[in-house]
Amino acid sequence: LIFVHLDAQTHKPMKCPKLLKETAEDRARADAAILRKAERATERKGLSQTLTSSGKQSFWWQEQWPKEEAALQEMNSEVALVDTTTDPGLVPTEMSKVAMPQHANTLQIAFGGQIMAWMEQAAALAATRFCRKIVITASLDRMSFQKPSKVGDLLTIKAFVTRSFDKSLEVKVVVHSQTGGSSIGPVLSNGGYFTFTALNDNQKPQSVGKQVMPLTEAERKEYCEAYRRREARLLEGKRLV
Repeated sequence: LIFVHLDAQTHKPMKCPKLLKETAEDRARADAAILRKAERATERKGLSQTLTSSGKQSFWWQEQWPKEEAALQEMNSEVALVDTTTDPGLVPTEMSKVAMPQHANTLQIAFGGQIMAWMEQAAALAATRFCRKIVITASLDRMSFQKPSKVGDLLTIKAFVTRSFDKSLEVKVVVHSQTGGSSIGPVLSNGGYFTFTALNDNQKPQSVGKQVMPLTEAERKEYCEAYRRREARLLEGKRLV
């Protein structure tokens, strides 16, 4: 978890006191934290571009797509290929929430954990609608908050499946926030990717049995990049262990 140090009077960001690094273990932890900070900055920039679809972006996935499409055709006999026109489960799940005082801190800013809980609910609904099986949260990618949501703000949470793997599936969640009573349209608050594992009646992992057939350029981009995100998650899991 990352927190911002605010001035008690102005509520503006200020420098944090420096930590003393007396032992080799302290220095190793500090070096690892610096590395994670750099990774978060890179991921936040990439996530912002992905969520807003603005600016020049790398289109490596366009070269990758023909290979992915061929693989989809090969697996057609093993799993059901579905798209947004044939499967209601691929229609984005949408939830609306109002940030209330019990959801916020003393600065009247909604707790990040509360927003994440709402996002997980929307993601779980989207995953369940898609595979029609019991699902359980397996992982959550690093999440950056683009804009704070305050008490009274209306939050619109949208979730949709980007790709499924053998026994898991990835769901993208985007949150937009709008000040209550304001004529200004909603703005991007935050977003992230959740991974769920499909379970059978004995609560054991089972095959999802369905695969997304992306139709639009945006869907194909998410589909191709989902593989890279999965590889990064697996690598991060090994590092944590």
